[in-house]
Amino acid sequence: DLRDAETKLLPPSDITNPAFAAFITAFCRGTLGEIMNALPDVVSIFSVTTDGFLTTASPDQMQDATQGELCQFYQKARSYLSGKTDIYEVKHIIRQPLGWRTRGQATLVPSQPEDWQGTGTNHSEDGSYVLAKGGIKLNGRLSKTEQNREIVSLFVKRKPEDVLSYTSDDDESAFFRRGEAKEGDLRNWLAARLRDVGERYYTVIREQEVAGEKRPDLRLHSRVDALGKVSVEIKLADMAHWKGDQLVNTPDEQLSNQYLFEASSHTGIYVLVNASRPRKAVKDKKTNTVKRSAFRKTVAGKVVNFEELVVLVEGKCAEVNDGLPDGKMVVAVTRYISEKPSDTL
Repeated sequence: DLRDAETKLLPPSDITNPAFAAFITAFCRGTLGEIMNALPDVVSIFSVTTDGFLTTASPDQMQDATQGELCQFYQKARSYLSGKTDIYEVKHIIRQPLGWRTRGQATLVPSQPEDWQGTGTNHSEDGSYVLAKGGIKLNGRLSKTEQNREIVSLFVKRKPEDVLSYTSDDDESAFFRRGEAKEGDLRNWLAARLRDVGERYYTVIREQEVAGEKRPDLRLHSRVDALGKVSVEIKLADMAHWKGDQLVNTPDEQLSNQYLFEASSHTGIYVLVNASRPRKAVKDKKTNTVKRSAFRKTVAGKVVNFEELVVLVEGKCAEVNDGLPDGKMVVAVTRYISEKPSDTL
């Protein structure tokens, strides 16, 4: 939810249906593919996303390319729903793009008013710049033109020692602290952040089956085959269904015994997070009733807090690593976000 800056689960609606969802998402992609394949060989296609692409095609070439079977079906559906028969629109015109990844484009040379003649669309400053930042975040409230100038400058003037700093007032951990989140939410959040910072080095796959038909929460595949694969197991330690002994034994029972069988699988990362349980019980000042219970788990018959649990998990990792072949290892990444801002995670 962009307005509240937090994730919200949506209940089913009157049209919630997997068949509808599959058709809608596939239909627009199929139509887009038909248009691109119908364009002449002399036309260049620079970048493609779900429902649009950057191309050197002229208005006449685009019109000729939208006569296929899927396009006609799309046109009939649009006419029925909206009374309009056009199935595409020109959103931007530029003279030279800069591209670095999927949804990562900027404008080196913007368009001029004369470039818009014959397109059926009026020239505008917004339409003269293509900008999809591809995970790059900039400080300050900059206009689209200013952001484009900043990103182009980052590419043109960058040096090996440059660091891009970004600060935010958004507290992404608040959703977890309220106890509303599930491990799937943390998995999705972490997968998105990993893609943001390292997509050119590795791909991130959720719940991919590994040897023995087991599925780690995330798998990182290096884009260099020789660097192998990393499995990531994620657990919200404060969830009631996890017993303390299970949390401590995860490096052995899951990471080592299930995810490191393949020769190319060299590292298992255990992400253990306490999201909603404070260090001490939070009580109502007037009634003295407990509003938030403190974190507590039982390991080998002994009650432990989160810090003590972490010590036991790290000890288990060390024990497991002693028995693993050279080149393989398990690592614990533990975070306490119950009382801290999200940048600790």
